[in-house]
Amino acid sequence: MRCHNNMDIRRIKSKITSKLSIYVAIRKMQIYMQGYRYRKRNKGKITKRKRIVFLTVYPQGWNSLKTVYESMKQIGGIEVMILAWTGYPYPGNTGEYWKSIDYNAIISSNEKIIDLRKLKPDIVIRQTPYNDEYPKCYSAKNISKVSRLCYIPYSYEPSPLKHLEIEYNNHFLPYLSAVFCDNSCTMEYCQNTIAGSRYTADIKCYDYGFPRFDISDIEKYRDRYKVYLWLPRWSLDSEKNDGSSFFLFFDKLMDYFSEHENIRLIIRPHPSMFNNFVKNKALTEEEVIQIKRKIADVSNVTLDETADYIVSFNESDILISDFSSLVVEYFLTGKPILYCGNMDEYNYIVYRMIELSYKVDSWNDLRNKIEALTCGEDVTVKERMEFVRQFRMDEHGKNSTSRIVEAIINDI
Repeated sequence: MRCHNNMDIRRIKSKITSKLSIYVAIRKMQIYMQGYRYRKRNKGKITKRKRIVFLTVYPQGWNSLKTVYESMKQIGGIEVMILAWTGYPYPGNTGEYWKSIDYNAIISSNEKIIDLRKLKPDIVIRQTPYNDEYPKCYSAKNISKVSRLCYIPYSYEPSPLKHLEIEYNNHFLPYLSAVFCDNSCTMEYCQNTIAGSRYTADIKCYDYGFPRFDISDIEKYRDRYKVYLWLPRWSLDSEKNDGSSFFLFFDKLMDYFSEHENIRLIIRPHPSMFNNFVKNKALTEEEVIQIKRKIADVSNVTLDETADYIVSFNESDILISDFSSLVVEYFLTGKPILYCGNMDEYNYIVYRMIELSYKVDSWNDLRNKIEALTCGEDVTVKERMEFVRQFRMDEHGKNSTSRIVEAIINDI
């Protein structure tokens, strides 16, 4: 038997790595060529009455599309419809939910998958970028065979370092006709990803902001705060994700609000939080039940597990949050935030928002800031409100929704 020394092993590994890199590069080019061919085929196929289909799957992310959808419904000369795929088990992803958004929504399910080709769309706006959430017929590749495919992000990406390569992956981005980036960092990432290939040069990238932000109204300043909203994160500490403050603060917050009945706490965990904690053995199913019972036993603490977070946003006066894209959306209401997460991963815009909020590193920090804000001691309010006003509009006074709608109607 031949023995390989370390040099031989390194050479073998180098050859394997080299061949694998060549294969990946070739496969990537093939995907780019496919996307280009499908876009070219669909170019000029727009009918007299443009038909736009919103392919949805994620109720908790509907607000990212809501203002665009509602604005388009008011425009004459186009047809706008929802095709809701209910076969993926997001909480609340039911035909009843999507019918409550639009009674005429078309429901596609495991029992009856609707053939997209029969709807004859000119443009499809798919809600999420992940092919594994949809049947094969709704993959980015197959959609782009019959229609122009556009993407409006389902959540705001506050970090230029995380998640972008997952969201704008090689099985999604190359098949897009247009992507409406939520911020300049995302725009730069997408442009760099598709740069250097003639087969992706026709993909349009827009930096028109995040339309979900157009929903939140700027709140009038309040001198006292009564209702607190806590958004504990779903993930545990790891190299890839910031951790959750749930285990750090849950018992202490429950005790504090039990003793202070003049204020209220709404706990709205990430939809995946409890399931992920059980999956990773941080909690058992029985412990989750006990936690929910404990919340139910305190009259001024409630658990919000509904599909739409906007109700709790509007009802609350102040946010307690881990790392989350919802931090940005809440900030734009003008209401204060107690931030418990890591700041290192945020882009410069969100970093400034956190600076104008209140950073919390311990239970003592959190308790002291709750007490101060309850008494109306909000020292950053003037700077915060000025930042909000500057952020929400472009130089022409147009919001994100109006710019995106104009581009989809006139430019794609």
